[in-house]
Amino acid sequence: RAVAAAVPEIPIALDETASAAGALNRRVCHAACLKIAGCGGITGLLDAARRARASGYEVYLASTLDGPLGIAAALHAAAALRPDRASGLATLGLFADRDDPLPPRAGRIAPPGGPGLGDGLLDWY
Repeated sequence: RAVAAAVPEIPIALDETASAAGALNRRVCHAACLKIAGCGGITGLLDAARRARASGYEVYLASTLDGPLGIAAALHAAAALRPDRASGLATLGLFADRDDPLPPRAGRIAPPGGPGLGDGLLDWY
């Protein structure tokens, strides 16, 4: 909180601590970085985003180097949530010797179509 107050022009975010119990109950900085794995899935992430926004946080999403199923879940959550800041979900290209089934185009990644989280994602595994 002291750092955020000392430099209000520099946005500071909760990251790994955003999923800790009670972390979103009161605002201590500008934004909360939510992760699908840390929040327990889509429903947990949407609930955490609701609590974060109620406490005055801007919300955005990031990956914990999830595979395509985790990224697809985060993309579907982002489509429902409409994050307040740019999210960091374009991480599948970091896996060596793997094609990225959800590549960004013009800085955006569309949620995959099809039933469930999307067609063809299991082939990556």
